[in-house]
Amino acid sequence: MKRIIWFLALWLTGSGLLLADPSGLETIFDPAGDVWKLGADNFPTQYSEFGFHWVAANSHDTATTTRPKLTFAGLPVLETIARFEQKTLKELTASLYNRGDAGDIEESDFQKLIERMDTNLTAWAGSKGVLFKGQERTTAITLQRKSWIKGPHRIDLVWSFSEKSRHQGVAEPRPEFARLVVTAFDPAHDPRNYVIASAAPIKTKYISPTELRARVKHEPNGDVVITGVPMVDQGQKGYCAAAVAERLLRYYGRTLDQHEIAQLANTTAGAGTKPEQMVAAFRRISTETRMDVGVLHEFNAREFEQLLSDYNRAAKKAHKSEVSLMLQRGDALMVYREMDLTLLKEVRLKRDAQLADFKATINKSVANGVPLSWGCVVGIAKEKPEVKGFGGHFRLIIGYNDRTQEILYTDTWGAGHELKRLSLADAWMITIGLYSLQPSDLHL
Repeated sequence: MKRIIWFLALWLTGSGLLLADPSGLETIFDPAGDVWKLGADNFPTQYSEFGFHWVAANSHDTATTTRPKLTFAGLPVLETIARFEQKTLKELTASLYNRGDAGDIEESDFQKLIERMDTNLTAWAGSKGVLFKGQERTTAITLQRKSWIKGPHRIDLVWSFSEKSRHQGVAEPRPEFARLVVTAFDPAHDPRNYVIASAAPIKTKYISPTELRARVKHEPNGDVVITGVPMVDQGQKGYCAAAVAERLLRYYGRTLDQHEIAQLANTTAGAGTKPEQMVAAFRRISTETRMDVGVLHEFNAREFEQLLSDYNRAAKKAHKSEVSLMLQRGDALMVYREMDLTLLKEVRLKRDAQLADFKATINKSVANGVPLSWGCVVGIAKEKPEVKGFGGHFRLIIGYNDRTQEILYTDTWGAGHELKRLSLADAWMITIGLYSLQPSDLHL
């Protein structure tokens, strides 16, 4: 909370230019462009004063820092992500504002932030930026971009807010995010050659079924696991579904971050994203990202009512408390809190045909190198490490072990959550949805 107060106070007080901090993140980008040649393994050490650390312990492709009071050219930074390809820096993204971390602000204040960013970046780069033509994602969402060139570096300011939309559930114009993306300058794509440049489409690349299957690793202990799934850390905000979606897109070579996805899905920082919102969001951008979304299993109202009926019948027979109708009509997730877990598992496992289908779907997808987006209820099954709290959650299923009857999964919580396991029975007990997201041109 103190960090958010500092952030907003620094932005909204004063009308003069925010001077660059001598130790700000902009000092990474030297006049010779040596940073673009620095090896990934040396990056956190070279810039240790900024607090960079690897997002995943088993991969050096993404480093991040959320150290308080970081700046870029005098602009307060909430989070910074450095991404690497073939062991060298590809881009650095600095989040200057996002609704998930900093909370809601007024549209007028957001416009002031953008003006301040424009002023500071122009002063730092020594020239005016080039405004891009807005990218319209939906009738209520447009992505704005402005670009500056400073020596061997290109700096893009990207921002967006959601217009008032009854269809998308936005009551008033709502600021969403503003970020800087720094890359090596490519003269072949110099935005200064245009009065108003057009933004490039989301990058995509063709991945063959053979390439995906080659990512599947068979371990001596019986684990069958998909490798190469990038880690995205959602932080403290309820962006699990958006972060899962970003991981899947990056796995398939697409570039769309969790803040853009959260905007499209109308995600709230505290409550997260409902499954139907996530599916709807991806259908909105399916053409742009060339991805297909599939609903493989969804715990619909009919199945939920059947579960409650089966549970109450079993509870009555076992002389245990039944779940009340009043509770059923309220928060469906809260029903799980009232259930006896041993009895719940017994009831769900009785429908062995559904369990067999769940297992077969996972095995087939993993064998093809296709991770699955898994909607579940956390806080009722015993997990390692222990999950604190209770509620709906999205994670990725990336493997299985038929010998131990386990599923292998990963959470969007950074290092230490790259590969976890849970018994098939417990996984099925907490499942409320299973979804696929894969390239449209992938024919398995």
